Amino acid sequence: MFYLEWVKGRLDEIDTTLASLEGCAAKLYGDARAKADRAVADMHQARDTFGKLMKEQAKAGQETLAQSKEALKNQWALFERSFQTYVDAAGKQVDVQRAAFEARAAGQRMAWQEAIDELHKSATA
Repeated sequence: MFYLEWVKGRLDEIDTTLASLEGCAAKLYGDARAKADRAVADMHQARDTFGKLMKEQAKAGQETLAQSKEALKNQWALFERSFQTYVDAAGKQVDVQRAAFEARAAGQRMAWQEAIDELHKSATA
């Protein structure tokens, strides 16, 4: 159960990050824009696979947990690499880099708040 909550938190983080990055990519130009767009596309692909694996894990049970964990870790690593590619593409455009990191922080904050709320609800029950 805890592991699935972690996965849901990462999925929320990806969604929040992507929502912000897509808007920020419009501020880039030339080769930086092309690289950022590709990174966003890669993040979408990682997100879709991550979400699919999460749903499969929720249905599958404990015997496939080890396989699912490895697959999810790989998709998370792909998202992280794509995020770094996006930041690198922004180059010296500090406002775009700052927005990207603020998006990540907002996604992480949201994921942690949901985990805290769930823990609080569980503790009061």
